Amino acid sequence: DLGLAIYYHILHDSYEKALEWSKKWQELFPENGDFYAYEGWIIRENGDTATAFSLLQAAHIKDPTNPFLLLQIAYTAQKSGNTAIASVYYKKVIQESPNSAWAQQAKIELEKVQQS
Repeated sequence: DLGLAIYYHILHDSYEKALEWSKKWQELFPENGDFYAYEGWIIRENGDTATAFSLLQAAHIKDPTNPFLLLQIAYTAQKSGNTAIASVYYKKVIQESPNSAWAQQAKIELEKVQQS
């Protein structure tokens, strides 16, 4: 599974390799928000939340209901200090995919944001 390969490289701080695979699959599947979500995650983890947020927002137009993409937008907004936007996107994850693992994670993160 390509997603697992990218995830593996992210976890092992092989950001360049993960980014390379993410971009390659974006070319093949431009409407799939997962690969943009991975790229945004990589860029965010490298400290560039503004670029990550911009990329994720653009991908959101292509794949507006993708819970993984929505979750990455929320994480990026939260990391940049914008808890109001993070809350909006955590709620969107829950709304779009209420029984998913993504929604369960969004509920946990939303509660943290609301308590802060």
